[in-house]
Amino acid sequence: MLMFYVSIRLGDLIDYQFNIDAYFIIFILLCLFFLYMVHLNQKQRQKPKTKLFEFCSVLLCFIINLALCLLGYDLLNLFIQFENISGYYIPIILSILLTIYGFIHARALKVKNYDISLPHIKQPMTIALLSDIHIGTFVDHKQLDKIISKVMD
Repeated sequence: MLMFYVSIRLGDLIDYQFNIDAYFIIFILLCLFFLYMVHLNQKQRQKPKTKLFEFCSVLLCFIINLALCLLGYDLLNLFIQFENISGYYIPIILSILLTIYGFIHARALKVKNYDISLPHIKQPMTIALLSDIHIGTFVDHKQLDKIISKVMD
């Protein structure tokens, strides 16, 4: 469903901009891409990640962001009628920015310290909570070591 929706919206934009009927081609390319990602994901479980796998992961994140931004744009379009279809550049640009932000933010480490007093515990205690680490393609074991050393400081 996601591939169908994105291919229609991108096809509308290409048809408007270049007067080319590319709906079917975009749909087929998206289907092949998703099948390739599933195949790569199965292969990559046994060996280290490759640059092609990393590129495809970024592209997959972009497509998901694009689908969400296009959906938001279409919902907004129900209330505010936009003049022409060239407004679809807004979700594309927003998707690019969200994808870049996501990958920059994935490497940023944030440590928050909280002092909590519990009357029934007499000795000081330190508890660490780690969340949203997403170990995989972009957060590797070297990044995990950085996270652990930062928490231990």
